Amino acid sequence: MRRRLTLRESRANKNGRTVPVPLPEVPASSLALRDITSAHRTNKVIPLDEVAEARLHRGILTDRLALKMGDGSRHKLLWLKVDPAHEILDTTLGHLLGARFTRD
Repeated sequence: MRRRLTLRESRANKNGRTVPVPLPEVPASSLALRDITSAHRTNKVIPLDEVAEARLHRGILTDRLALKMGDGSRHKLLWLKVDPAHEILDTTLGHLLGARFTRD
């Protein structure tokens, strides 16, 4: 799930970090996914079982996750390097996606 933060929420995050450490485990069934996606056009819910390829890339200032879906659509998720998302996604997606996951 990708949820856009308001400017106030972004500023409240210490050092630009948007992913809490440790990452809380929240069952998808407990989330109002339809409400989240309808709250803003850039909010996304991306089912892992529909991901055909995922590539995690480290950048100079930002990191990214490029996703190719089974239906051919693509998503690109970006975050600041200071955010711990890269480490969390590297471990988690490597385990969940197996050969469908690569790193640059």
